[in-house]
Amino acid sequence: MQFLVFACCDSRVSPSNILDFQPGEVFMFHNIANLVPPFNQLTWWPGTQLRYSGVGAANEYAVANWNVKAKFGHLPPDEQNRDCEMESVNLSLTNLQTYPYVRERMARKALALRGGDYDFIKGCFELWEVKSIITPPIHR
Repeated sequence: MQFLVFACCDSRVSPSNILDFQPGEVFMFHNIANLVPPFNQLTWWPGTQLRYSGVGAANEYAVANWNVKAKFGHLPPDEQNRDCEMESVNLSLTNLQTYPYVRERMARKALALRGGDYDFIKGCFELWEVKSIITPPIHR
């Protein structure tokens, strides 16, 4: 696998068709609004940890086991403003950087994050590089 794509579960267009992926080339993860939550490590039972959401589990599996080279988001619901669509993808790209194994591979240049937006009315796909950085929290 070379790519991990986060796609909306009610997607009206298949990312594999839009991006012309071949069988076995992409790991597709469908969830609501194709959003990626930030990494959150919680202890929920003595001696165990609830590491993160199902998105995190799919993310870690693809990055750790398949050495994916890029990740993509796609178009949220079409009634949203285009700027909001792109910002939701940017937020997911920012949240992906909170996962330790993503940060580590990005630092080694073994992983690239990309945002994508497909306008299925116009039939055009826009791809961009991550433009956000994670800064440490400010403590008062």
